[in-house]
Amino acid sequence: LDPKGRKMSKSLGNVINPSEIIAKYSADMLRYWAATGTLGDDLPFQEKDFVSGKKFITKLTNASRFVAMKTEGVKLSDFEKEKKSLRELDRWILSRFERAKKEATGALEGYEYSKALGALRNFFWLEFADYYIEEVKHRVYNENDVSARAAKIVLVKICTELLKMLSPFIPH
Repeated sequence: LDPKGRKMSKSLGNVINPSEIIAKYSADMLRYWAATGTLGDDLPFQEKDFVSGKKFITKLTNASRFVAMKTEGVKLSDFEKEKKSLRELDRWILSRFERAKKEATGALEGYEYSKALGALRNFFWLEFADYYIEEVKHRVYNENDVSARAAKIVLVKICTELLKMLSPFIPH
Protein backbone atom coordinates (compact mmCIF):
# COMPACT_ATOMS: atom_id res chain seq x y z
CA LEU A 1 0.00 0.00 0.00
CA ASP A 2 1.05 3.58 -0.47
CA PRO A 3 1.73 5.82 2.54
CA LYS A 4 -1.97 6.82 2.62
CA GLY A 5 -3.08 3.17 2.79
CA ARG A 6 -4.24 2.92 -0.84
CA LYS A 7 -3.32 0.06 -3.15
CA MET A 8 -0.30 0.95 -5.28
CA SER A 9 -1.11 1.19 -8.95
CA LYS A 10 0.47 2.67 -12.07
CA SER A 11 -2.89 4.17 -13.04
CA LEU A 12 -3.11 5.97 -9.67
CA GLY A 13 0.51 7.11 -10.04
CA ASN A 14 1.42 6.05 -6.53
CA VAL A 15 3.90 3.29 -7.33
CA ILE A 16 7.26 3.49 -5.59
CA ASN A 17 10.17 2.28 -7.67
CA PRO A 18 12.23 -0.27 -5.70
CA SER A 19 15.45 0.76 -7.46
CA GLU A 20 15.01 4.30 -6.08
CA ILE A 21 14.60 2.91 -2.57
CA ILE A 22 17.67 0.71 -3.01
CA ALA A 23 19.68 3.69 -4.26
CA LYS A 24 18.56 5.80 -1.30
CA TYR A 25 18.65 3.24 1.52
CA SER A 26 20.28 -0.01 0.23
CA ALA A 27 19.07 -3.44 -0.76
CA ASP A 28 19.44 -4.63 2.82
CA MET A 29 17.05 -1.93 3.99
CA LEU A 30 14.44 -2.93 1.42
CA ARG A 31 14.79 -6.57 2.43
CA TYR A 32 14.62 -5.63 6.12
CA TRP A 33 11.49 -3.55 5.54
CA ALA A 34 9.81 -6.36 3.60
CA ALA A 35 10.49 -8.75 6.49
CA THR A 36 8.66 -6.45 8.93
CA GLY A 37 5.37 -7.21 7.23
CA THR A 38 3.17 -10.10 8.26
CA LEU A 39 2.39 -12.69 5.60
CA GLY A 40 -1.09 -12.04 4.21
CA ASP A 41 -1.44 -8.57 5.73
CA ASP A 42 -1.20 -5.29 3.88
CA LEU A 43 2.07 -3.45 4.35
CA PRO A 44 1.83 0.31 3.90
CA PHE A 45 4.98 1.97 2.64
CA GLN A 46 6.20 4.39 5.27
CA GLU A 47 9.57 6.03 4.78
CA LYS A 48 9.95 6.33 8.57
CA ASP A 49 10.19 2.52 8.66
CA PHE A 50 13.29 2.76 6.48
CA VAL A 51 14.79 5.42 8.72
CA SER A 52 14.28 3.31 11.86
CA GLY A 53 15.60 0.24 10.04
CA LYS A 54 18.68 2.17 9.01
CA LYS A 55 19.25 3.13 12.66
CA PHE A 56 19.00 -0.54 13.62
CA ILE A 57 21.50 -1.61 10.95
CA THR A 58 23.88 1.21 11.93
CA LYS A 59 23.73 0.16 15.59
CA LEU A 60 24.27 -3.48 14.59
CA THR A 61 27.29 -2.48 12.47
CA ASN A 62 28.80 -0.37 15.25
CA ALA A 63 28.29 -3.06 17.89
CA SER A 64 29.79 -5.70 15.59
CA ARG A 65 32.82 -3.50 14.91
CA PHE A 66 33.30 -2.94 18.63
CA VAL A 67 33.16 -6.69 19.29
CA ALA A 68 35.54 -7.41 16.41
CA MET A 69 38.06 -4.77 17.53
CA LYS A 70 38.03 -5.64 21.23
CA THR A 71 38.02 -9.42 20.91
CA GLU A 72 40.85 -9.99 18.47
CA GLY A 73 42.31 -13.46 18.98
CA VAL A 74 39.27 -14.78 20.87
CA LYS A 75 37.86 -17.89 19.25
CA LEU A 76 34.29 -19.11 19.50
CA SER A 77 35.66 -22.62 20.02
CA ASP A 78 37.07 -21.46 23.39
CA PHE A 79 33.60 -20.87 24.80
CA GLU A 80 33.35 -24.22 26.59
CA LYS A 81 36.69 -23.63 28.34
CA GLU A 82 35.56 -20.23 29.62
CA LYS A 83 32.13 -21.32 30.89
CA LYS A 84 33.30 -21.62 34.49
CA SER A 85 34.65 -18.04 34.41
CA LEU A 86 31.33 -16.48 33.43
CA ARG A 87 29.80 -13.92 35.75
CA GLU A 88 26.10 -13.78 36.56
CA LEU A 89 25.61 -11.01 33.99
CA ASP A 90 27.23 -13.19 31.30
CA ARG A 91 24.98 -16.13 32.13
CA TRP A 92 21.96 -13.84 32.14
CA ILE A 93 22.60 -12.44 28.65
CA LEU A 94 23.27 -15.95 27.33
CA SER A 95 19.94 -17.15 28.74
CA ARG A 96 18.14 -14.15 27.19
CA PHE A 97 19.83 -14.90 23.87
CA GLU A 98 18.72 -18.53 24.02
CA ARG A 99 15.16 -17.33 24.59
CA ALA A 100 15.37 -14.94 21.62
CA LYS A 101 16.84 -17.71 19.42
CA LYS A 102 14.07 -20.10 20.41
CA GLU A 103 11.39 -17.48 19.70
CA ALA A 104 12.94 -16.55 16.34
CA THR A 105 13.39 -20.19 15.31
CA GLY A 106 9.79 -21.01 16.18
CA ALA A 107 8.57 -18.00 14.24
CA LEU A 108 10.66 -18.92 11.19
CA GLU A 109 9.36 -22.49 11.28
CA GLY A 110 5.85 -21.03 11.22
CA TYR A 111 6.76 -18.66 8.33
CA GLU A 112 6.25 -15.65 10.61
CA TYR A 113 9.25 -13.67 9.42
CA SER A 114 8.28 -10.41 11.08
CA LYS A 115 8.02 -12.11 14.50
CA ALA A 116 11.44 -13.73 14.02
CA LEU A 117 13.00 -10.43 13.02
CA GLY A 118 11.25 -8.66 15.89
CA ALA A 119 12.56 -11.13 18.47
CA LEU A 120 16.14 -10.78 17.24
CA ARG A 121 15.93 -7.02 16.82
CA ASN A 122 14.47 -6.51 20.31
CA PHE A 123 17.07 -8.77 21.91
CA PHE A 124 19.91 -7.02 20.12
CA TRP A 125 18.75 -3.48 20.71
CA LEU A 126 17.25 -3.63 24.20
CA GLU A 127 19.36 -6.27 25.91
CA PHE A 128 22.62 -6.89 24.09
CA ALA A 129 23.63 -3.48 22.74
CA ASP A 130 21.96 -1.09 25.16
CA TYR A 131 22.59 -3.12 28.29
CA TYR A 132 25.14 -5.94 28.10
CA ILE A 133 27.79 -4.26 25.95
CA GLU A 134 27.59 -1.12 28.07
CA GLU A 135 27.91 -3.16 31.29
CA VAL A 136 30.96 -5.18 30.16
CA LYS A 137 32.95 -2.42 28.45
CA HIS A 138 34.99 -1.81 31.59
CA ARG A 139 35.89 -5.51 31.73
CA VAL A 140 36.83 -5.62 28.06
CA TYR A 141 39.01 -2.52 28.29
CA ASN A 142 40.74 -3.71 31.47
CA GLU A 143 43.09 -6.54 30.51
CA ASN A 144 43.97 -7.02 34.20
CA ASP A 145 40.38 -7.98 35.00
CA VAL A 146 40.30 -11.78 35.36
CA SER A 147 36.82 -11.87 33.83
CA ALA A 148 37.78 -9.90 30.71
CA ARG A 149 38.28 -13.03 28.62
CA ALA A 150 34.90 -14.43 29.68
CA ALA A 151 33.18 -11.18 28.68
CA LYS A 152 34.98 -11.22 25.35
CA ILE A 153 34.00 -14.82 24.60
CA VAL A 154 30.35 -14.02 25.38
CA LEU A 155 30.50 -10.99 23.07
CA VAL A 156 31.97 -13.13 20.28
CA LYS A 157 29.45 -15.94 20.77
CA ILE A 158 26.38 -13.73 20.78
CA CYS A 159 27.54 -11.40 18.01
CA THR A 160 28.53 -14.28 15.72
CA GLU A 161 25.32 -16.24 16.23
CA LEU A 162 23.14 -13.14 16.05
CA LEU A 163 24.64 -12.04 12.74
CA LYS A 164 24.05 -15.53 11.35
CA MET A 165 20.43 -15.46 12.47
CA LEU A 166 19.90 -12.00 11.00
CA SER A 167 21.47 -12.94 7.65
CA PRO A 168 18.17 -13.90 5.95
CA PHE A 169 16.93 -10.37 6.65
CA ILE A 170 20.12 -8.31 6.25
CA PRO A 171 22.73 -10.45 4.48
CA HIS A 172 25.19 -7.70 3.64
